[in-house]
Amino acid sequence: MSLVEVLIVVAILGILAALVSGRYQGWDEDARLNAAETNLRLIGDALVRYKVDHGYYPTINQVWDNLILKTDAHGNLAEAGHFGPYITQPPTNPWTYLDIVDQPDSDIDATGYTYDPVTGKVLIPGYNQTIRKYTGPRLSPGEARIIKLAREADNAASSSGDNDDPSYGGYSHTSN
Repeated sequence: MSLVEVLIVVAILGILAALVSGRYQGWDEDARLNAAETNLRLIGDALVRYKVDHGYYPTINQVWDNLILKTDAHGNLAEAGHFGPYITQPPTNPWTYLDIVDQPDSDIDATGYTYDPVTGKVLIPGYNQTIRKYTGPRLSPGEARIIKLAREADNAASSSGDNDDPSYGGYSHTSN
C-alpha cells in the first residue's frame, strides 16, 4: 500500500468519524434533561406520599433523612417506624452532581435542589421544565465533592454552635 492510498483511507475514516460524531451531539444534554424530569417526579411523588402519611411536608433539614429512612407517625426517625422509606437514596442534580437542598430564596449558586417545605415544591435552580432548558451552573464530579465537603463542614460547625450565620439553610445528606 502506498502513501497516497494510506492518506485516502485516513481521509475517508476522518469523514466517517465526523458524520457519526455529529449524530451523537446533544445526546448527553437530552439524557440530563430526562434525568432531571425523572428526579423531580421521584422526589415530588415521595413528598406527596410523606404528606399523606404525616399530614405535612418534612422541614428542609429533614427532607432527605425523612424520605430515605423509616419514620414514626410524628415524623421522627425510627427503625421500627411504620412509614417510609419513600426513596432509596437522594437523587443528584444531573448538572451539578449535588443532592444539596436549599431554600428557594437562597443566594447560594451551586445547589442540587430548592425545596419549599410549606408547598412541597421542589425545583432545580436554572432548569426550565416548560422549554426543557438548563441555564444554571455546571460542575464536574470533583467540584461537586468539594462543595459537599465544605457544606458538611459548615453543617458540623453550625450544629456545634461555631457557625452564627442564621441565614444558612442548606442541607446535604451524607451516606455512610
